[in-house]
Amino acid sequence: KGLRVMAAQAAGKVYRLRGVEVRFPHEAYQCQLDYMSRVVEALQAGQNAILESPTGTGKTLCLLCAALAWQHTEHSRLLAEHAQHRAQAEAEAAAAGAATEPEPEPEPKPPLLVYTSRTHSQLTQVVSELRHSNYQVRTGLLGARSQLCLQDHIKRMKVNSCQTHACSALVMKGGCTYRAHMLDMQQGNTTVLDLLRERKLCDANVFDIEDLTRIGAENNVCPYFLSRDTVVGGDLLFLPYNYLLDPKIRGTTLQRSLDGAVVIFDEAHNLDNSCMEVFSADFKSSDASACIQECSDCFAKLQKGAPGTVDADFPPEKLLELKKVFLALGEAALPLAAAEFRHGDTTTPVTARGGGFVRDLLRRCGMSDEAAAEYEALLPQFIQALQDSPKESSLSRFADLLQVVLGVPAADLERNFRVRVSPLTEDKYTWHGWQLCLWCFSPAVAVQSLADTGIRSMILTSGTLSPMHAVASELGVPFPVQLQNQHVVPSENVLGCILERGPNTQVELSSTRAKRCETYYLELGHIIENLCRVVPGGILAFFPSFSMLDACHAMWKNGSIVTTIEKYKVLVVEQKGAKGIQDSLAKYDAQVTDPRSPGAVFLAVYRGKVSEGIDFSDHHARAVVIIGVPFPNSTDPKVQLKKKYQDELKRQWLASNGGGGSAPPLCGSEWYARQALVPVNQAVGRVIRHRRDFGAVILCDGRYKQSEYKDALSGWLHSSLKPYSFGPLISELAQFFKRHNQRYLQERATAAPTAAAPRQSPLLPDMPQLPPTTDTPPKVGLARPGATAAPAGTPPGGKKRVNSPYRSPLQSHAPDVKNPGLEFLEQVKAALSERQMCEFRALLREFKRSTGTCAGEKLSLSTVDELASRMKKLLRSDELWRGFMNNVLPEKIQSYVAAPPRKKKRKSSNGGAQAT
Repeated sequence: KGLRVMAAQAAGKVYRLRGVEVRFPHEAYQCQLDYMSRVVEALQAGQNAILESPTGTGKTLCLLCAALAWQHTEHSRLLAEHAQHRAQAEAEAAAAGAATEPEPEPEPKPPLLVYTSRTHSQLTQVVSELRHSNYQVRTGLLGARSQLCLQDHIKRMKVNSCQTHACSALVMKGGCTYRAHMLDMQQGNTTVLDLLRERKLCDANVFDIEDLTRIGAENNVCPYFLSRDTVVGGDLLFLPYNYLLDPKIRGTTLQRSLDGAVVIFDEAHNLDNSCMEVFSADFKSSDASACIQECSDCFAKLQKGAPGTVDADFPPEKLLELKKVFLALGEAALPLAAAEFRHGDTTTPVTARGGGFVRDLLRRCGMSDEAAAEYEALLPQFIQALQDSPKESSLSRFADLLQVVLGVPAADLERNFRVRVSPLTEDKYTWHGWQLCLWCFSPAVAVQSLADTGIRSMILTSGTLSPMHAVASELGVPFPVQLQNQHVVPSENVLGCILERGPNTQVELSSTRAKRCETYYLELGHIIENLCRVVPGGILAFFPSFSMLDACHAMWKNGSIVTTIEKYKVLVVEQKGAKGIQDSLAKYDAQVTDPRSPGAVFLAVYRGKVSEGIDFSDHHARAVVIIGVPFPNSTDPKVQLKKKYQDELKRQWLASNGGGGSAPPLCGSEWYARQALVPVNQAVGRVIRHRRDFGAVILCDGRYKQSEYKDALSGWLHSSLKPYSFGPLISELAQFFKRHNQRYLQERATAAPTAAAPRQSPLLPDMPQLPPTTDTPPKVGLARPGATAAPAGTPPGGKKRVNSPYRSPLQSHAPDVKNPGLEFLEQVKAALSERQMCEFRALLREFKRSTGTCAGEKLSLSTVDELASRMKKLLRSDELWRGFMNNVLPEKIQSYVAAPPRKKKRKSSNGGAQAT
């Protein structure tokens, strides 16, 4: 079978890199060729690699093409060796006069590629890039029940462990029709997914979350367990970090050997923190009390003979012994927590013990190492028996603690972990319980656990991985192949500005807690107010925390700043929670893409969803405003202990004369600074997304003039970065955008007709196409604090904007004009269930692919026929179908779908026309 490589498309290119033919969908830039060459180099040598490439350089597509090209080449080599060995064995058997031929060995499979990222939304973007490549490969995707389960009551549960056990309980009772249907379909070793392919019910090889949900809903099978089927036969797997880093999840859900596999960590600037979180655990006094009650409940169920709770030969006395352990643990932890109570004193250093203290504490409470291993195996059965409520089981928290304590060697536990038993405080002077925290401070623990599975290579890639020696030191494995790539965008397309003071030159811009005050917050508002006058399109402003963002926004609303800003742009504030952020992005996207709107300002926070993983290309981010330096909370005990741990590592490295040539670790202050500047670089990366993009980066903090801060910023920004005073900055911005807008409009005019085609919204990939907008900067003067703004309703610059002749049905209209497209979507949401809405969104995406509006493919009318039939069946109502035709379907295909099938004519044998 092997990997099938499609013929290169007309616009595609083939590059020979280190003996491997890499097919790329377009002409590659030099930095892309350098990147792909390093990927091939690492895979050929079986080495690890750290590859840094700025956002917007196409690193995801480069990584996929290079890895898949190597996989195809390596598989071809393995098949050739297999054929040679088989021929040799047959020849030897014939020479020996054997009566039967030797047993044939199975053909080798392609080396497994495992592609991981932090979130499923980032993986969805990777799947989209794969579809744009010239490679066709069977993929697998692992998702959570919260995204894939079709049972509404399970999907609504807030805690993942509750969803897991509720699902298992429902399946055991035979109450899940989707899983039951899958089990009925199962035939031997053939997966349900293969059966669906054989019956022509599924022809896809590349899946994302919505594809699996749609296939499951259409065929009455469980998408969650269907995702496990994709893993069995997939040659390229997509999954989040924790599915691979957590040994427990890796063993139960992956169900594939990683021996010889290639593991890719995308957005790897978050990898170190993810590794430490996986091997950390905590346990509170309230958990101990709940565990005692859960043991009693489980004992009562066992006495009643409840089926399926625990093994038949399990003695109930074990539950009573476990209750005694929790009682003893509470008695032992209470004085330890009392000793840590500071009575409001925040100056005393935080103390902690080595990780081995947890084992000693459990032994003192009557749980030996052998008993702990026995309980670790039995606790899942207890938890399964207690899934009558949607609350998270406290026994599962204790099981997580045992998993870390027993899964890490004693020496590593003592050296790389810290334990703190602290009081749970209501305020500075009272406390009401205790908390035991077991913190892992070395990402190498998780990485080494993964390396022990026999993987071939590990590739780390991101736009912000500097300093690379620090990353290699933290992860504890060698990375012989390294690359710091250049940006594809010319330096004149970026305007980098360091701003030490705003319009009021008496106020210093600094986010240090000591200098935050009312005048500082007002000065930030006046800066953004003035930027709105000269920056076209969208502006992103990033704050160190939600508390600071909320304080600024509240103060601006009380004054006239918000009113002034909204005379020039719509103000959007990032909301907490998945739904809140989706609503904020939808509002921002609608304003930026509406030709009648002058744009929008998005107030967001570092480390949030807006700052990572979303493509704010072109007008979606013409400027990024960096407010302050987002240092972690210096009073957080975990941060203090991590800094101490890094200082200890540095002292040990220096004492061993440089660690025998190993990479030097960061000291505590260096690690602390890196934790602040990595999210800054991620936020800065939102402004430039492709070679022709342009924009400004405004750093509103004088500390960025210092070398230790400036040098830590992304390398592609250094050549464009200069300090400015506020007045000259506004003038420079106006000239910068005037110059680039003229070039941008000329390029669009010469690129017709493709430039006039509607484009996909990068923020809302599930929405129909949105039109391009103009970027003409308004001619306005500098507004200082207290200046009178233009009258309400006056357009920026006092001139009327020229409306685009194209209007998308779903884009936002002026406030006084109803939007029929949005009204249609509301009607669909009211008429369809949640499961049907998933199918509706998936069909929309397929319509876009088949009608050539996503990636410029040729029109496939046969596919459109099939999709139109499925959509009409889903909507059911004639009114909804007409709404779909009028508001969503592109005009170029509306007449085709609405018209009856056409009859083709061909000449008959006597020369006349004959209908066929």
